[in-house]
Amino acid sequence: MNTSQPIHSDKDGLMDEQQLAAFVPQMPEYIDGATDFAVLSVPGHDSRGVWRMRFAPALVVMRIHKNVALAITAGLALDVPFSMETSHYVNHLNASQLTVGRMFVKEFEGTGRGAVVMQEMIFCQDMVGNPSLSTLLRMTGKLGALAGRLAPGVCERLGGHIPPDDADLLILTLE
Repeated sequence: MNTSQPIHSDKDGLMDEQQLAAFVPQMPEYIDGATDFAVLSVPGHDSRGVWRMRFAPALVVMRIHKNVALAITAGLALDVPFSMETSHYVNHLNASQLTVGRMFVKEFEGTGRGAVVMQEMIFCQDMVGNPSLSTLLRMTGKLGALAGRLAPGVCERLGGHIPPDDADLLILTLE
């Protein structure tokens, strides 16, 4: 892929959803540590595009939202206690470890359990050419690598497990 050429075709010279959807499958070629890339089928949902890849051992799901935004969500731990202790630990990691994205606890309603995820939302509508695409690649790679590094410790500390497959994390990204 030649990223030195601007990627735009609309009258304003801005990236649209189709161009972003065409670029995302090429991303793992340029991101160290990204493996097991696949397109996900999401029945019953607006299908702008959903993909997954691993940054061992973390699972990362990317989904195009309206306004040409790419949501990058990494699953660090499933089935953790939804508690004040969990929230304090996640807040500590946000303050001391994260250089991109945000980490939060997503509750599974009524169960007292939840998931720890990291997420970055990148608005791509103003991206044109190599500098912008490099930023997208760099942010995705940093989030994935950090999630892969932190996931084992989060699971050990909180007693959860790393998302084993697409369905576990996909549920979190569509709510």
